[in-house]
Order: sequence, then structure tokens, then C-alpha cells
Amino acid sequence: QSSSIAFHDDFTHSHGGSCFFVAVDPNFASDVTEAATLISRSRPEAERQQYVSQLASAAQAAQPPVPEQPETAGEDGGEKKVVESEDTREAKRKVVAQLLASTRDVRLEATDKEFEGFSNLVLSLVLALFPTEHADFASHVLALADAITFSADRTANPSLSARYASLATLFNSLPSTLHSLRLATFLKLVAYAAQNDDFAVIAPALAKFESWLLDWGFGPGSHGEEEGNAAVSQVAEALISKGKQTEARTLLVSHLSSPSTVKGQASTPSASASKLASTLIALSLAVPDVYDFTALSSSALPAVAHPSVPALAQLLQIFQSGDLAAFSSFDFSAVSQAATGVVLDKEQLEKKLKLVKLAELCSERVGQTVAYGEIAQALGLNASTEDEGEEVETWVIDADPIP
Repeated sequence: QSSSIAFHDDFTHSHGGSCFFVAVDPNFASDVTEAATLISRSRPEAERQQYVSQLASAAQAAQPPVPEQPETAGEDGGEKKVVESEDTREAKRKVVAQLLASTRDVRLEATDKEFEGFSNLVLSLVLALFPTEHADFASHVLALADAITFSADRTANPSLSARYASLATLFNSLPSTLHSLRLATFLKLVAYAAQNDDFAVIAPALAKFESWLLDWGFGPGSHGEEEGNAAVSQVAEALISKGKQTEARTLLVSHLSSPSTVKGQASTPSASASKLASTLIALSLAVPDVYDFTALSSSALPAVAHPSVPALAQLLQIFQSGDLAAFSSFDFSAVSQAATGVVLDKEQLEKKLKLVKLAELCSERVGQTVAYGEIAQALGLNASTEDEGEEVETWVIDADPIP
């Protein structure tokens, strides 16, 4: 971003993401002491001073030695600068690791401003000291994410908005090449939103989720397909658990309809894709506003032809063909909630299938009169000839097709 380049100097760090940190006269020992002081509020009062002093001393000891300055140093440019060695950097890393470890399962006590400043400060320390290829980089980033989202009380400070803002900053600061870490951080954001019933907050991110999976190499047929399917499953489960079935279905349709990067992959969905297909079929049957089952064709969504629960493919075919007789004999014990997390109510499904039949019948007779007897026969209603009209009207009113 051009506006960000204007602030790019020795004390500004881009780190490859959409986040810039500006450090005024940065000092490692001071930064660690500031972060430790905030963390100490969550510890017993008798332990606070010792905790802060221990980390402050370790941070000071990790500083590179200040070189002796020659007597002529000054305006002539002869002043010696502090040299950071790999040993001092490693010592600093150990201090930051210790700082992060002390946040585990701790609810940080701070105002929103203090909390966001703390999370940005610790994040800048991690990004400055740990190369992205460092063995501990990912674990430290996720440890900070856990510290940001750990809260025992929804109403306590810092507020949820401050936590979301800090987590978003963390996500945006990660280099775009760290695909797995970005995905793991995003999933923590989703889990936290589910915990607090705040899916509206992350709706824009969810809308981009599938395109991110493709960009990050987690799409169908890619090397990261299994990781991508697992992530989609986790997000869908979170949505379903909070009654967001329509949103979960939209995500699954988007993911399973994404083109495969491997020729022939469409005819051989993976086991994880088949599991997602089962959930998609169950959701399509369960949600009150889906009546077009022809859209779930194997040509558009190859995995639906091979769901992990084969009985769901049979049930979907019944709805696609409108076969009421086959529905009556269908064994619903084969499509239990345990397999997909979605409840399929036989009575509601029968009503839905009859509405599909009614819509199909009327669409074939546009502009024509459809006799009550014909409707009653199509819907399998048992009524005498003289009562057909009343029976049909009563059924349509009771069916209430508008969700």
C-alpha cells in the first residue's frame, strides 16, 4: 500500500502482511517489562513484583553489550553502534518464549487500549526476533492468539471488540506465504466467534474463506486438500452448532463446487470430501428454504454422488425424483444425526417432499386448471371425492411453505 511505504524506515516493520508497526526508540528490556507488567495483573499480588523483575532482568541480560566509545566519537561519525549477534538474538527469543508461556490459560486484565497495545507489542517482538522459518515461530504466534482469545467472562474487560481487533491484526501481519499458519489463525478466529455467538463480526472473512483456501493451496485436488477439507468441516460444524445452517450450507456448496486441480479428481472424491458431501446433503434437506434439489447434481457437485453416508445419496435421489412411495419405505435410522450433526425430521421432510411434488405438478400446468383430485393423488392424500377440495386446501395451509 502506497500510504504504508511513506512510513517505512529503520523502525517500521512490514513483515509481509497488511500490518505495520512503528517503534519509537525501541528497547527490548523496556518492551518486555511493559508486557510483563500487564500480565502480572492476573497473578496473585504477592507474586507480581518477582514475576516482572525476573523477566525484566532476563531481558536486560539478553541485551547486546554497549561498546566503549572513543574519546573522539561524536559529530565526526566515529561513534560505535551496538552490534546484535546471533547469541543475543537467541537470548532474546528465550525471554519472549518465557513471556508467552506465562500467558497460557490466563485472562489478561486490561482496558481495551492497553490490551491492543500489549498484543501489538508482543506480536512485534515475535515478528522481529523469530524468522518465519524458525521452528518456534508458528507456535509463538498461536500462543499469542490463545492469549488474545482466552476469557472466562464475556462482559469483562478487555471487550470482545478489542480481542477481535487484536486477532485480526495478528492474522493480517502474517506473511502471505505462511498458508498453514494463516489458516490455523483464521480457525481460532472462527472458534472464538462461535464461542461468543458473534458470527456477524467475521461474516466478511467467512465470505472470503473459500477463495483464501484456493489461494493458499487447500482446494480440491491440491496437496493441501485434506487440510482444507478439515478446515471447512471445522467451520461448518461451528456454524451448525450455533444454528447457522444456511451459512454452513453456502460454505459447503462453494467448497465442493470448486474446480479440482487434478485431472480425474472429480470422479474420485476423497474420504474427507465425501464426509463434507454428507453434511451438505443433510443440510439441504433440513433447511426450510431449499427446494431445488436438482442443483445438487453430480456434475456440479461430484462429491454428492459419493457421500460418506450412502443412505443420504438415496434420500437425495428420492427428493430429486419426488418419489413419495420410496420415501415412505426409506429407513431413517441410516441417516442419524451423529453422522452429520444435522437433525433430519421425517415428518418435516415428508411435508417438504410433498411441496416439491406440488410445485413440480403446477409448473407443468402453467395457465391451466389443476383439479383437486389430481393434487390429492400427487400428494398421496387420503380423502373421498367430495372432500378432496377441503383436504387439499387444508394441507396447503398447514404446510406453510414460507420459512
